[in-house]
Amino acid sequence: MVDPVLSEFPFMSELERYDTFLRLYHSEGAQEKRLLTALVSSKDPLVALIVLQYLEDIPEKRALTGLLHMVERGNEVVSRTAMAAYKRSHFPGKARQLKRLVLSRNPRARRFAVRTLCRAGYTEVLPLVVRELPDCEGEVRTEMIDGLRYLPDRRSVQVLTPLADSLDEPTRWMALQVLGQLQARVGGLPATFFLKRSNDRSERVR
Repeated sequence: MVDPVLSEFPFMSELERYDTFLRLYHSEGAQEKRLLTALVSSKDPLVALIVLQYLEDIPEKRALTGLLHMVERGNEVVSRTAMAAYKRSHFPGKARQLKRLVLSRNPRARRFAVRTLCRAGYTEVLPLVVRELPDCEGEVRTEMIDGLRYLPDRRSVQVLTPLADSLDEPTRWMALQVLGQLQARVGGLPATFFLKRSNDRSERVR
């Protein structure tokens, strides 16, 4: 049986909804926690977006956890709205919380985490990206390769070097682009490494 709070929530007045949300959010009761989780995970995008708006205004770890759940599990509209809310969040530890989504099974959430953390220069994500990159494919791999340009480190160079010989031309091209930028900042490759690419079978790479 569906709890009355869940069935009535979309039809409450704005004040009633907000009061209900705050009561559930601040309660330590198991039932209230389950109801809040159900609202955060709602398949009704209207309910999810309303709750998302409330969570965004609370600069706390618990609220941010709810937003990241929506990034990972929400439909495209809810997920992208939650991404924007994350960027506006004032919770000081939000980058560390986002890091777990680098391992998400949801490619959209995973790309968002990699792009956001790498472009922010969040160095704590580097070991994770270096570890995961060799086994990634598609758009996630592209995002990781591109993200390493913002994390100048010899480890970035090491993980990208094999990709410069990838059979996939776009991967090979991007890896070389990023390696060129990293070479200027941290070095690590002999000049002959880039000279050899002048004979690449791809005109784009050459």
